[in-house]
Amino acid sequence: MSAAEDLQDHPVPQARSTHPPDALANTLPPLMCVDPPPRGACRAPAVPTARGPNHEGVSCIEGVAQPPVAANEPPSAPLPPQCPSVEATDPDGRVYEGNLLFDVLVYRSLRARQMGGFALNSRDEATLSTLEKSLRPTEEQLAKSGRRNFLRFDTSDIDGIGLSRPGQPVVEAGGTVDLGGGGICIRTGLSMEAGDPVSVHVSGHGEDEHRTVVLSARVAWSREGKIGLMFAGGPSWS
Repeated sequence: MSAAEDLQDHPVPQARSTHPPDALANTLPPLMCVDPPPRGACRAPAVPTARGPNHEGVSCIEGVAQPPVAANEPPSAPLPPQCPSVEATDPDGRVYEGNLLFDVLVYRSLRARQMGGFALNSRDEATLSTLEKSLRPTEEQLAKSGRRNFLRFDTSDIDGIGLSRPGQPVVEAGGTVDLGGGGICIRTGLSMEAGDPVSVHVSGHGEDEHRTVVLSARVAWSREGKIGLMFAGGPSWS
């Protein structure tokens, strides 16, 4: 599997992300640990993406204290803004324990940095490894889904999702159908064809409500008021 295929739902060619490499260099105050992590909390999802210094100066992943990053390691990657929580179930009907949207953004950010040649510290590598297990199908699930590289989770509607074509304003989406590490299915009245480039805009939540995350994507299919999108590269945010 090539590096480009690794971040896609299906291993087909995609355009490279239009976001410059430094778009990933956004900064955000460190995530405070919560033990145990509250269900669906964006700042400390049950899937161990939560990291940052606690009162003892160490970080936690899923409520387990980890030693600080060594002085000779790269700094931790910046985290996306807070985002809306979403109820999600996998193809086997199991509820996703955590904030799926936030986890997808963290995963794609870390994976894009790694694939772009940025070194990850041991803490970020552990987070990435855990999210790989949460977002990728098992061998049994892969046999059922065919060539899909990522699980798709049925979701409740996610607030604050919008779409835009190159050079055009953002249009609010009509709702979300499913979401995974490689893409998203959205209800929309927009007329699009397979291969069309599009940007997915995610409005921040809580203290980050004035911030926006943008994911480049391409249309995989369009029918009956729905479009299936494949993400291309990592997210950027402002």
